[in-house]
Amino acid sequence: MISEVKKSLRIKSDVLNDSISSNINAALLDMRRVGINPDQISLSDPKTYDALILSCVEFYCKWIYDFLQRGEEWHAAYIRLRDSMARC
Repeated sequence: MISEVKKSLRIKSDVLNDSISSNINAALLDMRRVGINPDQISLSDPKTYDALILSCVEFYCKWIYDFLQRGEEWHAAYIRLRDSMARC
Protein backbone atom coordinates (compact mmCIF):
# COMPACT_ATOMS: atom_id res chain seq x y z
CA MET A 1 0.00 0.00 0.00
CA ILE A 2 2.90 2.36 0.64
CA SER A 3 3.78 2.59 -3.05
CA GLU A 4 0.22 3.60 -3.98
CA VAL A 5 0.09 6.22 -1.24
CA LYS A 6 3.50 7.61 -2.25
CA LYS A 7 2.30 7.82 -5.86
CA SER A 8 -0.81 9.63 -4.71
CA LEU A 9 1.34 12.11 -2.75
CA ARG A 10 3.77 12.42 -5.69
CA ILE A 11 6.66 11.26 -3.53
CA LYS A 12 9.43 9.29 -5.23
CA SER A 13 12.03 9.24 -2.47
CA ASP A 14 12.14 6.56 0.21
CA VAL A 15 13.14 9.05 2.91
CA LEU A 16 9.59 9.36 4.28
CA ASN A 17 8.71 5.65 4.09
CA ASP A 18 8.65 5.18 7.87
CA SER A 19 6.49 8.23 8.36
CA ILE A 20 4.12 7.25 5.55
CA SER A 21 3.87 3.70 6.92
CA SER A 22 3.01 5.11 10.34
CA ASN A 23 0.28 7.26 8.84
CA ILE A 24 -1.12 4.35 6.84
CA ASN A 25 -1.33 2.33 10.06
CA ALA A 26 -2.95 5.26 11.87
CA ALA A 27 -5.59 5.54 9.13
CA LEU A 28 -6.31 1.81 9.28
CA LEU A 29 -6.57 1.92 13.07
CA ASP A 30 -8.94 4.88 12.87
CA MET A 31 -11.09 2.99 10.37
CA ARG A 32 -11.18 -0.02 12.72
CA ARG A 33 -12.17 2.31 15.56
CA VAL A 34 -15.38 3.26 13.73
CA GLY A 35 -16.23 -0.30 12.74
CA ILE A 36 -14.58 -0.75 9.34
CA ASN A 37 -12.61 -3.98 8.94
CA PRO A 38 -9.73 -3.28 6.53
CA ASP A 39 -8.35 -6.76 7.33
CA GLN A 40 -10.85 -8.24 4.90
CA ILE A 41 -8.43 -7.42 2.10
CA SER A 42 -4.83 -8.48 1.59
CA LEU A 43 -2.64 -5.46 2.27
CA SER A 44 0.40 -7.31 0.93
CA ASP A 45 -1.09 -7.73 -2.56
CA PRO A 46 -1.83 -4.39 -4.24
CA LYS A 47 -4.25 -6.01 -6.70
CA THR A 48 -6.61 -7.00 -3.89
CA TYR A 49 -6.88 -3.59 -2.20
CA ASP A 50 -10.42 -2.52 -1.72
CA ALA A 51 -10.63 0.74 -3.67
CA LEU A 52 -12.53 2.47 -0.87
CA ILE A 53 -9.99 1.46 1.79
CA LEU A 54 -7.12 2.67 -0.40
CA SER A 55 -8.89 5.96 -1.16
CA CYS A 56 -9.60 6.49 2.50
CA VAL A 57 -5.94 5.90 3.42
CA GLU A 58 -4.82 8.24 0.63
CA PHE A 59 -7.20 10.98 1.84
CA TYR A 60 -5.86 10.52 5.40
CA CYS A 61 -2.24 10.84 4.26
CA LYS A 62 -3.00 13.82 2.05
CA TRP A 63 -4.62 15.47 5.06
CA ILE A 64 -1.64 14.75 7.31
CA TYR A 65 0.88 16.04 4.74
CA ASP A 66 -1.33 19.02 3.76
CA PHE A 67 -1.11 17.92 0.13
CA LEU A 68 -1.36 20.91 -2.25
CA GLN A 69 -2.05 23.09 0.81
CA ARG A 70 -5.58 21.63 0.91
CA GLY A 71 -5.27 19.64 4.12
CA GLU A 72 -8.69 20.58 5.46
CA GLU A 73 -10.37 19.48 2.23
CA TRP A 74 -8.58 16.11 2.40
CA HIS A 75 -9.59 15.79 6.04
CA ALA A 76 -13.24 16.41 5.18
CA ALA A 77 -13.03 13.90 2.31
CA TYR A 78 -11.47 11.33 4.65
CA ILE A 79 -14.14 11.80 7.32
CA ARG A 80 -17.00 11.62 4.78
CA LEU A 81 -15.68 8.43 3.17
CA ARG A 82 -14.75 6.79 6.48
CA ASP A 83 -18.13 7.54 8.02
CA SER A 84 -20.11 6.39 4.99
CA MET A 85 -18.11 3.13 4.92
CA ALA A 86 -18.76 2.66 8.64
CA ARG A 87 -22.54 2.94 8.07
CA CYS A 88 -22.54 0.16 5.47
